[in-house]
Amino acid sequence: MHNKIYMMNRILLRQTRLCFLIIIGFLVMFTTFANDLRIGAASVKITPPIGALMAGYYYERGVDKIHDDLYAKALVIEKDGSKLAIVSCDLMGISNDIVREVRKLVEKYVGIDADHVMIGATHTHTGPVIPSVWYGTKSKSAEILAGYIAKLPGIIAESIKQANAALKPAKISFGLGHEESISFNRRYFMTDGTVGWNPGKLNPKIVQPAGPIDPDVSVLYAETIEGKPISTYVNLALHLDNVSGNEVSADLPFTLSTILGKLKGNEMVTAFSQGCSGNINHINVKTNTPQSGHYEAERLGTILAGEVIKTYTRLSP
Repeated sequence: MHNKIYMMNRILLRQTRLCFLIIIGFLVMFTTFANDLRIGAASVKITPPIGALMAGYYYERGVDKIHDDLYAKALVIEKDGSKLAIVSCDLMGISNDIVREVRKLVEKYVGIDADHVMIGATHTHTGPVIPSVWYGTKSKSAEILAGYIAKLPGIIAESIKQANAALKPAKISFGLGHEESISFNRRYFMTDGTVGWNPGKLNPKIVQPAGPIDPDVSVLYAETIEGKPISTYVNLALHLDNVSGNEVSADLPFTLSTILGKLKGNEMVTAFSQGCSGNINHINVKTNTPQSGHYEAERLGTILAGEVIKTYTRLSP
C-alpha cells in the first residue's frame, strides 16, 4: 500500500512538472523566433515596516528587525507589439484582490493587458501576512500591516512599469538543472501504520517518505543582444521556511540573488518562483543537524546558486 500511494504521488508530481515545462517551452518558443524580441526587468522593494504582522505560522507575531529586504521582481517580454509581464514577490502568498488591483493599474498606466500579467509569491515564511484578515486580529501590528497592504498593489505595479521602461532588444534561453540534496518530502509512513508530518529527526518509527520530491531546477535566462545579463528566473519545488523568527527575510532567494549578482553583475534581476511543493521542505530527518536560521537559508541558497551556475553552461535558445 505504501508503494502504491508513493507511486500515485510521483505520477501527480510528474504531471504537474510537465505542465510547467510545457509553459516554459511555449514561452521560449514564443520569444526565440521573434525578430523584434525585447525584454526588461526591474526590482522594487516591498519590505514591510517594523511591527507589521508576519506570516508563516499558527500564531501572531510582528516584525522586529529587517535582515534583508523583500522585493517585487518583474520581467516584461515584448514580441510583435504584444507584452507579457511576470512578477515574483517575496511574500508568503498574494490575494486575488491584490492581483486584480495590480492588473488594473498596469493596464491603465503601463498599457499591458490585464490578462497578460502574472503575479506569484515565493512563499517566504518571514514576510508579511497577506491579507491581514488571516489572523482576525485588531492589534497594532494589524493596523501597521493594513497600511502596508493598501500601498502594495501600487508598488508591485511600479516594478512592472520600471521593467517595461527598461525594455531592450534581447534573447532568451532555458536550462534544466538537478538538485536533490536540499529538498525532502515532509510526510512519512510510520511503523504504526500512520503517516507522520515532519515526524522529527532520527525518528526510529519512520519507514519511508510518503511521496516524492521534484529535484528539477528550471532556469530562464535573458540577456541583451550584446550579451549583457538582464534576468535569471529560477524555479524550484521547495518551501521557503528556513529562517523562522521575527526578522524579515526573503529566505534562500536572498543568497541566490547575491551570488548570481556577483557573478553576472548586480544590475541583473534574479527572480525565484516556488514550484509545486505542498509537502516538500528542507528538513532532512536522517541527520540531527539543526536546520533553522539565516545560516540554513544561506547554505541552501548557495547550493541552489551552484546548480544554477552549472546550468548556465548548458542553456539552450
